[in-house]
Amino acid sequence: MSALKRIRKKCLWCSNDQPKEVSLCQSPKCHLHEYRWGKMPRIERPSPLRAIRAKCLDCQDRSPLAVKECEDVACALHSFRFGTNPNYSERTRQRRRELYFARLAENTRMRACFSRDLSEDEEDSVELNPTRRLRAS
Repeated sequence: MSALKRIRKKCLWCSNDQPKEVSLCQSPKCHLHEYRWGKMPRIERPSPLRAIRAKCLDCQDRSPLAVKECEDVACALHSFRFGTNPNYSERTRQRRRELYFARLAENTRMRACFSRDLSEDEEDSVELNPTRRLRAS
Protein backbone atom coordinates (compact mmCIF):
# COMPACT_ATOMS: atom_id res chain seq x y z
CA MET A 1 0.00 0.00 0.00
CA SER A 2 1.34 3.46 -0.88
CA ALA A 3 2.21 6.16 1.64
CA LEU A 4 -0.78 8.28 0.59
CA LYS A 5 -3.18 5.37 1.08
CA ARG A 6 -1.66 4.71 4.50
CA ILE A 7 -2.14 8.36 5.44
CA ARG A 8 -5.78 8.19 4.35
CA LYS A 9 -6.23 5.05 6.44
CA LYS A 10 -4.66 6.76 9.48
CA CYS A 11 -6.91 9.80 9.05
CA LEU A 12 -9.98 7.58 8.83
CA TRP A 13 -8.85 5.77 12.01
CA CYS A 14 -8.38 9.10 13.77
CA SER A 15 -11.92 10.11 12.71
CA ASN A 16 -13.57 6.83 13.81
CA ASP A 17 -13.87 5.61 10.20
CA GLN A 18 -16.13 8.52 9.29
CA PRO A 19 -15.11 10.07 5.93
CA LYS A 20 -17.18 13.16 6.67
CA GLU A 21 -15.19 13.70 9.86
CA VAL A 22 -11.95 13.55 7.85
CA SER A 23 -13.24 16.33 5.61
CA LEU A 24 -14.18 18.38 8.68
CA CYS A 25 -10.83 17.78 10.37
CA GLN A 26 -10.06 20.66 12.72
CA SER A 27 -6.41 19.82 13.20
CA PRO A 28 -4.41 21.87 10.65
CA LYS A 29 -1.27 21.47 12.81
CA CYS A 30 -1.27 17.74 12.11
CA HIS A 31 1.50 16.86 9.67
CA LEU A 32 -0.90 14.64 7.74
CA HIS A 33 -3.62 17.30 7.36
CA GLU A 34 -2.73 18.24 3.77
CA TYR A 35 -2.61 14.57 2.74
CA ARG A 36 -5.83 13.42 4.47
CA TRP A 37 -7.60 12.79 1.14
CA GLY A 38 -5.02 10.22 0.06
CA LYS A 39 -3.88 12.45 -2.82
CA MET A 40 -0.91 14.71 -3.40
CA PRO A 41 -1.76 18.21 -2.19
CA ARG A 42 -1.00 21.37 -4.11
CA ILE A 43 1.68 22.65 -1.81
CA GLU A 44 5.20 23.84 -2.60
CA ARG A 45 7.20 20.72 -1.71
CA PRO A 46 4.89 17.78 -1.07
CA SER A 47 6.43 14.76 0.61
CA PRO A 48 4.13 12.23 2.23
CA LEU A 49 7.11 10.30 3.63
CA ARG A 50 8.39 13.39 5.45
CA ALA A 51 4.89 14.05 6.77
CA ILE A 52 4.68 10.48 8.09
CA ARG A 53 8.10 10.77 9.74
CA ALA A 54 7.08 14.05 11.40
CA LYS A 55 3.80 12.51 12.60
CA CYS A 56 5.64 9.52 14.08
CA LEU A 57 8.09 11.83 15.85
CA ASP A 58 5.18 13.82 17.31
CA CYS A 59 3.51 10.62 18.45
CA GLN A 60 6.69 9.51 20.25
CA ASP A 61 7.51 12.86 21.93
CA ARG A 62 10.13 13.83 19.30
CA SER A 63 12.34 10.84 20.14
CA PRO A 64 13.85 9.06 17.12
CA LEU A 65 14.81 6.13 19.35
CA ALA A 66 11.20 5.74 20.48
CA VAL A 67 10.06 5.81 16.83
CA LYS A 68 12.58 3.09 16.03
CA GLU A 69 11.36 0.94 18.92
CA CYS A 70 7.65 1.58 18.23
CA GLU A 71 5.70 -1.66 18.52
CA ASP A 72 2.30 -0.38 17.39
CA VAL A 73 2.06 -2.59 14.29
CA ALA A 74 -1.68 -1.87 14.08
CA CYS A 75 -0.87 1.73 13.14
CA ALA A 76 -1.28 2.33 9.41
CA LEU A 77 1.95 4.35 9.34
CA HIS A 78 4.13 1.83 11.16
CA SER A 79 6.05 0.50 8.15
CA PHE A 80 6.72 4.06 6.89
CA ARG A 81 7.85 5.45 10.27
CA PHE A 82 11.49 5.93 9.21
CA GLY A 83 10.51 8.28 6.38
CA THR A 84 11.31 5.70 3.70
CA ASN A 85 9.11 3.59 1.49
CA PRO A 86 9.35 -0.08 2.49
CA ASN A 87 7.98 -1.09 -0.92
CA TYR A 88 11.33 -0.27 -2.59
CA SER A 89 14.25 -2.64 -2.35
CA GLU A 90 17.70 -1.41 -1.33
CA ARG A 91 18.85 -1.97 -4.91
CA THR A 92 16.13 0.34 -6.24
CA ARG A 93 16.99 2.99 -3.64
CA GLN A 94 20.65 2.79 -4.66
CA ARG A 95 19.81 3.19 -8.36
CA ARG A 96 17.59 6.19 -7.58
CA ARG A 97 20.38 7.75 -5.50
CA GLU A 98 22.90 7.25 -8.30
CA LEU A 99 20.51 8.71 -10.86
CA TYR A 100 19.82 11.70 -8.61
CA PHE A 101 23.51 12.47 -8.10
CA ALA A 102 24.28 12.00 -11.81
CA ARG A 103 21.57 14.51 -12.73
CA LEU A 104 22.76 16.88 -10.01
CA ALA A 105 26.33 16.75 -11.34
CA GLU A 106 25.13 17.34 -14.90
CA ASN A 107 22.97 20.29 -13.87
CA THR A 108 25.80 21.79 -11.81
CA ARG A 109 28.20 21.45 -14.73
CA MET A 110 25.71 23.05 -17.12
CA ARG A 111 25.01 25.93 -14.72
CA ALA A 112 28.74 26.53 -14.37
CA CYS A 113 29.09 26.71 -18.16
CA PHE A 114 26.33 29.28 -18.51
CA SER A 115 27.20 31.35 -15.45
CA ARG A 116 30.59 32.55 -16.65
CA ASP A 117 32.26 33.39 -19.93
CA LEU A 118 34.24 30.46 -21.26
CA SER A 119 37.35 30.77 -23.29
CA GLU A 120 37.35 29.00 -26.67
CA ASP A 121 39.46 26.15 -25.23
CA GLU A 122 37.02 25.60 -22.36
CA GLU A 123 34.03 25.68 -24.69
CA ASP A 124 35.56 22.91 -26.78
CA SER A 125 36.27 20.74 -23.74
CA VAL A 126 32.78 21.06 -22.25
CA GLU A 127 30.10 18.97 -23.90
CA LEU A 128 26.73 20.67 -23.70
CA ASN A 129 23.74 18.50 -24.47
CA PRO A 130 20.68 19.70 -22.52
CA THR A 131 18.36 17.26 -24.28
CA ARG A 132 20.18 14.18 -22.96
CA ARG A 133 18.47 12.59 -19.99
CA LEU A 134 19.89 9.83 -17.83
CA ARG A 135 17.71 6.78 -17.48
CA ALA A 136 17.68 4.12 -14.82
CA SER A 137 18.64 0.74 -16.19
